[in-house]
Amino acid sequence: MAKNMSKTMKNTLYMLAYLLGGGIFGFLIASDWGQNASSSLRFDPSIYYKYDLPFALAALIIIVLSGLTLFGLNRLKNVPVPLDDWAEELGNKEEYALSKLLMVSAFNHIVAMIWMLTAIAYSASSVSAPSEVPFILVNIFAGTAAVLVSTFLQFRSVQLYNKHFSERSLDYFGKNGQKEFFDKLDEAEKFTVYRSAFTAYKAVNIALVSGMIVFVLYSVFFTFSPLPIVVLGIIWMIQQASYYYEASKVYRNK
Repeated sequence: MAKNMSKTMKNTLYMLAYLLGGGIFGFLIASDWGQNASSSLRFDPSIYYKYDLPFALAALIIIVLSGLTLFGLNRLKNVPVPLDDWAEELGNKEEYALSKLLMVSAFNHIVAMIWMLTAIAYSASSVSAPSEVPFILVNIFAGTAAVLVSTFLQFRSVQLYNKHFSERSLDYFGKNGQKEFFDKLDEAEKFTVYRSAFTAYKAVNIALVSGMIVFVLYSVFFTFSPLPIVVLGIIWMIQQASYYYEASKVYRNK
């Protein structure tokens, strides 16, 4: 009972702290100081061209992640393929290294897509100036090249994985490649996928809510833009609908 009272007291203190923080933040935003401060803020990270720093950061991340992917491919391609049970420990270490390689190559591809699509969006926006056309074209072509390179590296990473684990290989270009891969797993491996999927589900919930709050603050301090909040809300609804639809199959099949 004392433990429950302590937990209730802790939750109450957390709630009071949140309310106090929200009240202080709301007061600062509504005050003259908050309005003057927000009107003077600008989100324009640049040195020479507009938004050249974010594009340069994307290029730097691509170079680092591509280098890590190449290093992993070169290191793991010479590792012998485990054939018997005696190599189980070696196989576990190898699978862990391959999973990190796949993760890095996936991050590399995502950043490359962000770079290319952001450059295309900026070229089509009304804020780009005619003098920035060469800069925009360089970013579009560089971003497209980064997407192609990252796709190739990701494909090579999957090929390397399939070489070492042919019994549960992944069809990179197959329409039902992910489903076929899942069907090849044993029960212990499927349980790991279930647990990982639920962890990702919770993380995406937090990320979507946090993203909506960030765009609310962006509208307060910079420019009002409802589209990002709406898009995140729609993605959240799709995620929840797919989750509950899949869960409801258990009851519909009874």
